[in-house]
Amino acid sequence: MLRALAVVLVLGGVVPARAAEVKPAERARVVAEVLELAAVRASVEQLQRGLTGPLGQQPSLPEATARDVVAPALRQAFSVDQLYAYVQSAFEQNFDAGRLAAVATQLRTPLGRKMTALEAEAQSPSSADALRDFVATLATNRPPAERLALVRRLDNATRATEVNLELTVAAQVAVTRVVDVVLPAAQRRNPPDVAAGVRALPLSTWSAARTGTENALLFAYRSASTKDLRAYAEMVESEAGRWFAAFLHRAFLESFATAAAQAVEAVRTGLAGSAQP
Repeated sequence: MLRALAVVLVLGGVVPARAAEVKPAERARVVAEVLELAAVRASVEQLQRGLTGPLGQQPSLPEATARDVVAPALRQAFSVDQLYAYVQSAFEQNFDAGRLAAVATQLRTPLGRKMTALEAEAQSPSSADALRDFVATLATNRPPAERLALVRRLDNATRATEVNLELTVAAQVAVTRVVDVVLPAAQRRNPPDVAAGVRALPLSTWSAARTGTENALLFAYRSASTKDLRAYAEMVESEAGRWFAAFLHRAFLESFATAAAQAVEAVRTGLAGSAQP
């Protein structure tokens, strides 16, 4: 997941074609295949779990309002299926047949499949304890300098640290905007946009985030050889790899914004309905 001649993907190969000629059904099939190869659903599931923190930081709301209006709106708008659909739609609407074909070719290789599987496993809830234990050992068992340099190359190529911080801020902004609808005007936080929120983060947060990203990458690829890690870094640094990582990041951010807008409207509708006699 860390990743021109226009082409259309087909099973087992590619067929030359101009992107404009690709029918909507074929676009949907191609995008679905690439997102599955990249194990994007595992990333979306992790994103959705990341909403727990921002939810816990919200002001107390009347029990009935929280239960009957806010919770259902958030649950529907930020469901894994809904967020995944937003991401898929973003790729379909901005369809780039050539780059998607190049990404699919990379991900179909034995190396691509192996590293993607390691990424998906590392993002699963069942790996949380193992990650904690692994990080605890790094203080006395630092990885070789070459492996550390390679995970830093991956971080730089995919902007993983920046992406993680932006998505963390995006989750906070999205949930706050939804809850603000219920609060009296004087209590609303009116959060800034995501870019402004990220710019306001202190340097210490950036430093901690970069260390966290490096540790997470070291953990994810701990069973991969240095040779495989080097080859994977080259894959991710390719034009197609960088494009895919950047567009996926954009799609994730847009999915949060779209979900927040949907939830806000659902909350407003719910409040209006509850106010009627």
